[in-house]
Amino acid sequence: MPKNHDLTEVNLLLRFYPKTGKSVACSLGENSELIFLPLSEIEIFETGKFENGKQLVEITMPQWLAEDKGLV
Repeated sequence: MPKNHDLTEVNLLLRFYPKTGKSVACSLGENSELIFLPLSEIEIFETGKFENGKQLVEITMPQWLAEDKGLV
């Protein structure tokens, strides 16, 4: 992740985490729209929790990206 002093943390459901690729698909909830986040801009931390069989993760990202995706 590039250096950025304005970081934010968001809890999201991990919907699709490719082994290779440039983005990950997450959502705010089971019935929410998919949000694609660039792997080059985020860090994913496992929480050990699941919701309806999908992993709940904490994602750290630049504030501008969270705002752009409507997460804050």
